[in-house]
Amino acid sequence: MKQILTINELANNCGYFFNANLDSGCKNYPNNGYNCRHSKCKEKEDGIGLCLPSNCPLAHEADEEDCLEMGIEYEEGEYMLRNIDEDKEIKSENK
Repeated sequence: MKQILTINELANNCGYFFNANLDSGCKNYPNNGYNCRHSKCKEKEDGIGLCLPSNCPLAHEADEEDCLEMGIEYEEGEYMLRNIDEDKEIKSENK
């Protein structure tokens, strides 16, 4: 089964998401505070993972076909698609 979420919905429910602006251990604040602690997060700036639709290890950016299938109007970079049958947890012990 597929689940479609906005990038903000995913971030609000993801145990790996954090805002470097609010983390006292961070000296830099890349990507406007959309940051990721997942070990498979590949794109980083100053050692801090970037929470981006193109960089998410738990979901992928929904394309026009995905949005049409889910009955949602496509907006580039706005929606994320995850396969919940694969049981990829978006919660972690970090939260």
